[in-house]
Amino acid sequence: MPTSCEADAAAAVRSEMVMGHDANTTGVGWRALDALVTELEGAHRAVAEAQAREARLFAAALDLALERAAEQHATGLRRRSHADLPLREVAAEIGAALRLSDRAVQRRMGEASTTVTDYPGVLASWEHGTIDAAHVAAILDAGTGITPDLRARYEARVLAAAETETAGRLKSIARIIAARIDPESAARRQRAAKADRNIRVIDLPDDMARLIADLPATLIYAIHDRLTRMAQDVPDTPDTAAPDPFPVEGSEPDAETEPRVDEQRARRAPHRGEVPPRDEPYGEIVVRVVTGPSGDAGGDDHHDIATVGRPVDTRTMDQKRADLLADMLLAGAPVAHGAGLDAIRGEVAITVPVLTLAGVGNQPALRACQVFCVSGLVLVVRGRG
Repeated sequence: MPTSCEADAAAAVRSEMVMGHDANTTGVGWRALDALVTELEGAHRAVAEAQAREARLFAAALDLALERAAEQHATGLRRRSHADLPLREVAAEIGAALRLSDRAVQRRMGEASTTVTDYPGVLASWEHGTIDAAHVAAILDAGTGITPDLRARYEARVLAAAETETAGRLKSIARIIAARIDPESAARRQRAAKADRNIRVIDLPDDMARLIADLPATLIYAIHDRLTRMAQDVPDTPDTAAPDPFPVEGSEPDAETEPRVDEQRARRAPHRGEVPPRDEPYGEIVVRVVTGPSGDAGGDDHHDIATVGRPVDTRTMDQKRADLLADMLLAGAPVAHGAGLDAIRGEVAITVPVLTLAGVGNQPALRACQVFCVSGLVLVVRGRG
């Protein structure tokens, strides 16, 4: 995601291009480019309009399947175990015509029905070509779980952003808007997401493998910060430098392009990222992230008390592996890279609403455009002063 500085730079470049275009309107190249851009805008709008029409048809197909199911249930033609057969029949017919799998058709029918039923304003903008399918997907994903009485507020605010932002940027913006409008729903989603934390290994060619860790964002950013600060403290003098365990010919750092270690250390402040949109007073704090007995930020406990009175760990194997990785990366000592690195702790800079920090509000904390659960990290920060 581009930073605000990058966005300003891009805007300046576009402004210069427009000024140059105005000053050279007689050039054949500029006239051709202008015509090309105009046609592309029209084509993109037409594609969006067609996508919206297709969504209406998918929603109508779901309505038809539900009507057939209701009729068959009323007449007793179908047993309860076959209640979903009309939906599967409709999906199979559409899938055969569009060369899509039945599951893909059912998923698109459900998404289209949600758009038509719950987000009429989004559908209207889509039909006018001001947003496209990627924008709609971002809006629906971030809006999952928002209560019906708050959905109209969410739709109005996210549409204002969707009509001026790319779909990629809209994903994070929509999540922030949803969390501010319905903090309880955002907290529920975060709890469910944290329950799915896990570690995966993917084989790669050339004797390599990829380790993927799905962990709370607070821990991931703190791990990255700690690793970066440790790497900056690794001695680079010939007498004390740790050898590269996997040397590659020609991989020596270029003195002209590689930043010096002292320059890196000067930039040690935790990365703050892009400043999120704010509609109330915020304060910025730097959090030193530590792990508790479960490896979770703040030491959340994952134990139940058994009938004999002993604590029983209720975490799954995936959750244990994820928590152990976070604990080792945030608290372990790197023995092969010199002394003193184990004292470095990961830090994360977050912005917290003033009322939340004071304990009288429940708006979520933010890092860059990541939403942090109020009941977790922010309460830990407030409790530690």
